[in-house]
Amino acid sequence: MQDFLTFVGEYGWAIALVGCFLEGEFTLMLCGYAIFRGPLSVVSVAIPAFFGAVAGDMLAFYLGKRGWGSWLWKIKWLSDRRQRIMETFKRRPLLTVTFIRFQIAMRNLGYTAIAGSGISFSQFTRAVLIANLLWLLVILTFCISLGPVMDWFLGIWMQVF
Repeated sequence: MQDFLTFVGEYGWAIALVGCFLEGEFTLMLCGYAIFRGPLSVVSVAIPAFFGAVAGDMLAFYLGKRGWGSWLWKIKWLSDRRQRIMETFKRRPLLTVTFIRFQIAMRNLGYTAIAGSGISFSQFTRAVLIANLLWLLVILTFCISLGPVMDWFLGIWMQVF
């Protein structure tokens, strides 16, 4: 266990950057535990995690603007609701982007689909910055506070295996 914490403590900023670029919640759970145990600071995780998450979201939006999200609208239950979904995106971009940001493992598909709604790049950028800041504060705080639970769980895990 100590080797793991040493590794995360040494490369935590890179783990946070790359992990949050791809998805993020599991990465923040690992980094939050490392913050709880001591080898990482909140700042050394929060800053790269924020920039990684924003970069991942912007890439998904860009790919959607380039047409990569068109196949999503061919799914029957989505195509039947497309007009209503697009109107919601246009009326409440911040709420929609924030809602999608908190959907575990769905944000990349969601942002790719949003790109076809006509939301401007600047509108999306503003919304994604706010949504990621809120997401990071909530998820990282939650993961750090789970430190005692993780200690308990890992203690049982080490006894069993």
